[in-house]
Amino acid sequence: MKAVSCAVAIFACLAAPSSAQTPGAAYVELGGNAFLYSVNAELPVARNRTVRVGGMILPGFAAAGTVVFNQLVGRGNNFFVLGGGMTVGGGDKTDLNGATATIGYRHMRR
Repeated sequence: MKAVSCAVAIFACLAAPSSAQTPGAAYVELGGNAFLYSVNAELPVARNRTVRVGGMILPGFAAAGTVVFNQLVGRGNNFFVLGGGMTVGGGDKTDLNGATATIGYRHMRR
């Protein structure tokens, strides 16, 4: 029964429209570019280009910031997304620097 409930919850999340699919969105990402979590804003900079900026703070341990440039390839509401960027951060004994990439599909209402 737990497996069925979990499967239904996952399907509902995947079927629901995401606010990150609209230009000018702000959202929280778990396990994303800033490693554990990040609070992000994605802003359109041209017709088929966006910039995502975000950050993560773990008090007493580490902080990180990320910037990703995305290119949207497609027509209408359907796009293939290619992006690349950098995550920079760290703490007392940690180094959280690294390159990051985005490859995906986006259905975006305009």
